[in-house]
Amino acid sequence: MDWAGIVASKEENDEEIVDIYILEKLGSGNYGLVEKSASRPAFGGTGNFGYEDITIQDKSVFVVFSYHWHSCAGNSTSQFKLTKNGWQLMGIESFETNAVDGSGIDINTSTNLLTSRAVIKKTNNGKSKVYRIKTAPKLLLLKNYSGEGTISIQEKTPIC
Repeated sequence: MDWAGIVASKEENDEEIVDIYILEKLGSGNYGLVEKSASRPAFGGTGNFGYEDITIQDKSVFVVFSYHWHSCAGNSTSQFKLTKNGWQLMGIESFETNAVDGSGIDINTSTNLLTSRAVIKKTNNGKSKVYRIKTAPKLLLLKNYSGEGTISIQEKTPIC
């Protein structure tokens, strides 16, 4: 059984950081480091940004990242799979709202980074529109991942 987890630690300057680690169970029973993400501040900043969950399922690693700031909130689930390039981001499912009470704009986005296609559902005052777009190809690897930019990544203008 391999292992993936979110680990908090302190740097030399006492700043707390978090990293994602993927460990592979070796034949010896020990674990070996397979991949480590980019570090991010553990405190989450003024918008309470941070990792919520990480799981391994069907040879993929799923990372849930979220934020909450005033009446805005959002989350994303990013799927990574091992390719010849490393642990590559395959797709992102995200949700964002600018009014947690349901009175504002909600955006649901599903982006497939392999096909460069995205489906966006934007709901404003109970009326929904669905857009299907072709995106610019992106190669994103876990070693460069910090969660940033994964919520409503297809929106040109932020709703919050």
